[in-house]
Amino acid sequence: MTTRLEKRTALCDGPGTPQAEAYLAIVRAHDALSTETAKFFSAYDITPQQYNALRVLYVRSQDYGLRCSDISERMLNREPDMTRLLDRLERAGLTERHRCTSDRRVVWIKLTDKGFDLVETIHEPLQRFHEATMAALDLAELETVRALLGRLVVHDADPAESDPCTGV
Repeated sequence: MTTRLEKRTALCDGPGTPQAEAYLAIVRAHDALSTETAKFFSAYDITPQQYNALRVLYVRSQDYGLRCSDISERMLNREPDMTRLLDRLERAGLTERHRCTSDRRVVWIKLTDKGFDLVETIHEPLQRFHEATMAALDLAELETVRALLGRLVVHDADPAESDPCTGV
């Protein structure tokens, strides 16, 4: 019978499976990139999730805006409390809400001029940030990383409904 100490030693000393090692490398990379991304956006007094919502509104909204659910569906990562995120954006003067005239249950969210200006201000520095963050990889390696990671993600969305900027 294997003792608990032997099991613990095996977990500490033994190499993980290739799958476990790859998974851990992805998690570590995600953590490092998320930390740097949060630092980048903190210079603009917003979070990455707030920028994502602003970007969705900038790219997708019509004159009347988008519904909360429309924004949520197009976010790069799930936001468990979209209402609170939108509340913060509204308090910051970046978005505004208005009710649908034909159905009072529907609330539309749209960017203010300040919100449009912020997205446009961030765009170029964000492109440079992405280039600097990925500078260790050449173009072929970047495409390989994108393709491999894409195979790990199951997409249910209709390609016609995807974001033209990110494919999400």
